[in-house]
Amino acid sequence: SLIKLWHCLLPVPLVRRARADCAHEQQVSLLTGVNFEGGMRCTASPQFAHAHAVRAAFAFLALAQAQLKILAPDSLARRFPQTSGVVLGTTAVFGAPECGEKISGRLVYADSRGESHCTAEDYDLPGPGVASHGWSGTVLLVRQGGCTQVEKVLVAQEKLFDAVIVVQEGTLDLTGKDLVIPDHGHEHRTRIKIPSLLIRRHEGEQLIAAAKLGTVVVELAWDLPRGQAAAMDLWTSPASRESSQFLSRFKGFAEALRDWLRFSRRFHVFSLPGNDTGGANSLCVHEVDFCSGCTVEANRYCALDPDGPGPITGADVANEDLRQLCIWNVTAKRLASDRAAYSQEFWDYVACFNDSCTSASFGRNCSRGCLGKSVGLAEKVEACVRSSYRTLFEEQLEQASWSPPALTLNGCRYRGPLVAESVLFAICSLLKKPPAVCEDPRRSISAPDSSGAFLGLSLFFMLFMIPAIVLALSLAVVWYRRYVTRTVRQVIRDEVMKEVQSQISDDYVPFEDLGSGAVVSKPLSF
Repeated sequence: SLIKLWHCLLPVPLVRRARADCAHEQQVSLLTGVNFEGGMRCTASPQFAHAHAVRAAFAFLALAQAQLKILAPDSLARRFPQTSGVVLGTTAVFGAPECGEKISGRLVYADSRGESHCTAEDYDLPGPGVASHGWSGTVLLVRQGGCTQVEKVLVAQEKLFDAVIVVQEGTLDLTGKDLVIPDHGHEHRTRIKIPSLLIRRHEGEQLIAAAKLGTVVVELAWDLPRGQAAAMDLWTSPASRESSQFLSRFKGFAEALRDWLRFSRRFHVFSLPGNDTGGANSLCVHEVDFCSGCTVEANRYCALDPDGPGPITGADVANEDLRQLCIWNVTAKRLASDRAAYSQEFWDYVACFNDSCTSASFGRNCSRGCLGKSVGLAEKVEACVRSSYRTLFEEQLEQASWSPPALTLNGCRYRGPLVAESVLFAICSLLKKPPAVCEDPRRSISAPDSSGAFLGLSLFFMLFMIPAIVLALSLAVVWYRRYVTRTVRQVIRDEVMKEVQSQISDDYVPFEDLGSGAVVSKPLSF
């Protein structure tokens, strides 16, 4: 329900619980890229200058802020005085938690037998009673390396752990792609149901050492901080009718949000084993549109076939995925360094493609027609396809979602209906200063489509029109009833008069004049 969604998205800023010093602000900024309300000012130090540069570059990359709070022992919590015993981390795309979710339990580290926690036989649970003492879960600590995070988390899930903490390799700060744990297109990513997060090596090694010495109890919480803008990651298929209707409806809201929305278009691209390309209705790309010299590995970049034996293939969908990624990359711009990127050309193209490129015309030819509506866009997109097709496809493999369609807001899984108005309300709840469209969705620039036009009517208009319609219908019913009654009465009256006239005509006997003044009447017959 919307009420549950609003409660779920209410932020609990960590800064309000932390000390007002430079170290905390740098850590929060580097990990999340969010300017928190009430943040500290340390402009004199060169370290802050670096943190400010990172914050400017990733000001709108507001991922789900995972907090690991140390409940016991107190001696370990005191090692993190700047954050009051809290370690910040970032959440993996796979197994994404629900917003507001919390897990408390024992923090466990098991020594590896040499396979870096990548197999079930590589480590054992450290003694009995791991999930006892009334805790709601058990959290596993592992280090990066040896295999993908997907494999590590999947093994932990099979061992009945409730969450996984991945300790970063190296000493570099978490920026750019490292802010999200990728799944590298692993085929088992959809099986993962438990959350996992990445923390920096410095904090992770302290947790590992403490877990080896004794019992460590922690609480994991995923809260959504409010910021100047909200991050929206959307995984859909351009051939999906549901997704097309959502994007067409959401276009007006995206135009109204602009600087307040960091929008990322993602697609469900996967790989298949073997060399079978799926026959006539191929799932995988073997020829890249607009790029005769581009080569791809067999079954490397595939997409779902939306219509079975119909004319659209998975390869067609994957090629359209690539075109839309390129449109965003070559046209998205920031009006200022502290603003979110926005592309009007992208939203215009999506609207055109959804309206024009149906199952009968889906593909490169129809796409070229929509690209031609913006001067020079087709040439830019074709150049992007030729130069970046492999990079863009690989990014989609690494950032695959748990299912198509999927939506995350600030890195947290969205559980509500894929309806434009519901998503808008969720985004607005993440903004410190929501724009006017949050107060009145009718202020979106594009007029809503006819399928949902009634949703834009004001409350006053609805309250006025509904009684008016009811009154008009009531008057019509009363008038019709009177009309029918009057008509029936008139018909009955006419019938009665005809019957009376008929009886009079039959029973009336005229007198005969005999000429002598006598009148003789004929006898009546009964």
